[in-house]
Amino acid sequence: MFKIGQKVVCVKTHSQGIVKKGNFYTIYNINNPGCCGKIFVDVGIKMDEDKTLMCSTCRSEIHTKEIHWISSALFSPLEHDFTEEVLKKALQQINEELVPIFN
Repeated sequence: MFKIGQKVVCVKTHSQGIVKKGNFYTIYNINNPGCCGKIFVDVGIKMDEDKTLMCSTCRSEIHTKEIHWISSALFSPLEHDFTEEVLKKALQQINEELVPIFN
């Protein structure tokens, strides 16, 4: 479902607020610990130290290596065409607003 380098949007705030609904992230790594079929993703949230986390579903241990692994269920892929269209419209609007300032 996800791939490294993919842009995603958070669709549900993490129970500890680590990621928040509506914020955009990039997938840096993917972890399938094989415990209960859950997929965890690295979206660039780091921990101060190596820790062992527990899977919230099956309570298996997940070694972090300073990465805060987060359930992929909290994210949805961004549609490339939709994202590109929104950015184009935003840039166009910014350019239209700036033209009078410089003329």
